[in-house]
Amino acid sequence: MALAQEQIQYLITYVHDKSGAQAVITGNKNIAGSFSRLAGRAALVIPVWLALRAAYMSFIRTIQMGVQHIVDFDKAMARVLAVTHGVADTKRFIFDLKDEIQGLAIETGTAVEKIAEAFYRFGTAGHDATIATEGMKIALKTSIAIMGDVEQTA
Repeated sequence: MALAQEQIQYLITYVHDKSGAQAVITGNKNIAGSFSRLAGRAALVIPVWLALRAAYMSFIRTIQMGVQHIVDFDKAMARVLAVTHGVADTKRFIFDLKDEIQGLAIETGTAVEKIAEAFYRFGTAGHDATIATEGMKIALKTSIAIMGDVEQTA
């Protein structure tokens, strides 16, 4: 009987003493508060991180595309050099032609590789450098007028 009375006393004390339950509730509130702070931080950090990543990738992609255009233009100019004939100073002619092609590209918005390819097509047809240069300009203007491709127009 004494054991049962001790158990009853323990239960009464346990029911009236809420310190254990209070500790659990307080701990849960702390966890909920920590989780909400973590969610708020994530809501702020993730978009910033994504924006910085997109800016970085865009910068890298721009550099890669620029290098690729330079390589393609150099290849096109090497092909142009192979079909250039009928000029006294070939190096000077290629230098001037390169400047002219770049100027036309800026003026018309056409890729420098395509304009150089038009010169190459006239050169492979057997025309000398002067006629090929004029043909390149005419093909470029015609392709713009008919909204066609410079290479096909040449």
